[in-house]
Amino acid sequence: MKPQEPQFSKISRNALSTITLLAITSRLLTWFIAFISTLIIDDYDSSVDTILLTESELPTLIQNIFNRIFRVFLRWDSFYFLHIAEEGYVFEQSNAFFPFYPLLIRGLGNSVFLPLKSILSYKQIMLLSGVLISNISFILASINLYKLSIKLFNDEKFAFITAIFYIITPSCVFMSAIYTESLFAYLGFLGMIFYVEKKYWKSAIVWSLASFTRSNGIVFIGFFVYELLIKEIMRMDLKLLITRFVKTLLLSIITLSSFIAFQIYGYDSFCILFTPIRPWCYSKIPLLYSFVQEHYWNCGFLRYYEIKQIPNFVLASPMIILSLFGIYKYARYDLKRILSLNLISGNLADKTSSSSEKKNDCSPYFSTSILPFIYLWAILLLYVITSMHIQVITRFFSSQPTVYWFASHLFINSLTKSYKKVDDESSICTSCLKKKNSNEKKKTNVGIYLKEDNYETRDEKDKKENSNGYNKFEDGDIRRLKNGRCSICLNEREDKYYNNNNNNKKEEEEEEEGNLGYLVLSYFILYGLSGIILFAIFFPPA
Repeated sequence: MKPQEPQFSKISRNALSTITLLAITSRLLTWFIAFISTLIIDDYDSSVDTILLTESELPTLIQNIFNRIFRVFLRWDSFYFLHIAEEGYVFEQSNAFFPFYPLLIRGLGNSVFLPLKSILSYKQIMLLSGVLISNISFILASINLYKLSIKLFNDEKFAFITAIFYIITPSCVFMSAIYTESLFAYLGFLGMIFYVEKKYWKSAIVWSLASFTRSNGIVFIGFFVYELLIKEIMRMDLKLLITRFVKTLLLSIITLSSFIAFQIYGYDSFCILFTPIRPWCYSKIPLLYSFVQEHYWNCGFLRYYEIKQIPNFVLASPMIILSLFGIYKYARYDLKRILSLNLISGNLADKTSSSSEKKNDCSPYFSTSILPFIYLWAILLLYVITSMHIQVITRFFSSQPTVYWFASHLFINSLTKSYKKVDDESSICTSCLKKKNSNEKKKTNVGIYLKEDNYETRDEKDKKENSNGYNKFEDGDIRRLKNGRCSICLNEREDKYYNNNNNNKKEEEEEEEGNLGYLVLSYFILYGLSGIILFAIFFPPA
């Protein structure tokens, strides 16, 4: 009999259903808030009418209703994607937007939704296709992030909360609009699942589609470099090293192939078939994408560091701070591990941190298995801070699982801290109380007596001192046992969230993280809500 695979239990299947339902609900809620916002506040920019017909020109009631419902998803970069889906790459600046998403829009609009042409305009059909692709991709990405977390950490609670944080991502409105964020996240997470399962060829193919969706998909080749070359380089002989190098090269070529193909297409369009030949064609490495980003969007090293951009830096600061702190916490947990690419064993404590601190910290976030993900996070953070429009970092990081893993880590610490506080006040055993009492000089007139799980005040038992099995303790010291376990004798419990730790520095850090967990949750919710409203009324997005 074939052994049953233990990948997904009944609980995890139930969690998948819950995540799916919550993801769908979040999409409906996002649309509803955006729709209400447009009814209350006039659009900052009415250029959406250049894509969709104005209401006075709509010949039918159905088209009028459609225009009202779906126009909230057609903002800013959405115009480019919709135009590319309809007309192709007519303008040079359009090459800043990669073709996989527009191709899917055109394919769906010209097949499944083509019968709707009798009641909707072709532009509206394209819009409907794009919105559907984005929202379905978001739901699938939520599921994939949960699965990825399960495979990496085997922790149901951590994986579920991670998925919840993705569902309420601060860039939630972009996940429903005609933007590539949802599709890229879905492909990125799917490729990561294959990577964790060591199905490298599948992950390379999926990540090739990701790099056909967004340019930053090319950085996924770093996973192959780390896993096949760096991770075990100290234990490889020359033959194995050459074999691994060739495999890494082939996997990288597959991942980069779609990006390279798109650049060849651009070179052919503007350097061979176009007259006059564009100046970037004479560059040593004629990359159209780099030229477009620099020439039309003013992207480049430190180009965005201007006085007038200070508000955008402020707008981006929450995600920057969260990312910096997440990378710092992971690095501080084991500095040798992250600096040596894990070539030096990271299981032992650093000289800067006590061994008990590392031993007792059981958060999945500090797992060595996510080390390459942390490197990716750090590299992209450095790139976006120095070379991109800083305000896009929120949606740019919407496909980074480390953001949600760290948010989940902080939030679980918040819950754990609250639970510990309650438990500590209700579950101290007799032995610990005696020891605690003996160390305290202050005494009160009111005593409390303990017998098993019950306690009584001295008012009624004053004459029963130390009799009938009762033990006398000071008021405020006595606490009722909970399930026969003591919250001071934590080493007697198997629950990983109740390991004893007397390190004061460690306790201060946990207190700090506990407060930050709720703060991060508030940031996700409030930033997401404000983003929906601003996006819906056509205000410049983040």
